[in-house]
Amino acid sequence: MFRGFAVTVVVLCALVSARPCDAKQKATHQSVAESESAASRSELGPEMKAYMGYIDAEEAELKHLFDVGEVTPADYQVSRARLDVMRQASLRVARSRGDDVVPELDILLESELKTILPQGIAALRGKRAGDMIGDDWRYHGTIRKVQTFYVLERTNRIGRDTSF
Repeated sequence: MFRGFAVTVVVLCALVSARPCDAKQKATHQSVAESESAASRSELGPEMKAYMGYIDAEEAELKHLFDVGEVTPADYQVSRARLDVMRQASLRVARSRGDDVVPELDILLESELKTILPQGIAALRGKRAGDMIGDDWRYHGTIRKVQTFYVLERTNRIGRDTSF
């Protein structure tokens, strides 16, 4: 169910540094995100609600790691932004489809694209949101938060029995 989010957890180790924000910006960001999140969750089905709870738990763990000094401010900022992008993109895709299915999204920086696309950024040149990349990926565009994140959805069903 949460396979697409696994990349986010793995990629936390390979983050690029970014400009740290001050405490006031962090507080504003958190209060806006929390109010948007609470309002939008009331209209979600059980699977997407559970997934949003999972992202909340990941944010709490990341904050704890930051608070105890295991994550640098720059890494915290990029990781937090990645989780926000994951939440935003997941909600957008699920709502556009009108279903309660968690999309298998990968949220990547340009430097990470080669982990799933052998040509890296070149594979996305000329592509628009909604375009297929080969048989395996749908490009959902970019979202800029701290850095530019590329949103890709796995469309193939490798290892899944679709007969039932």
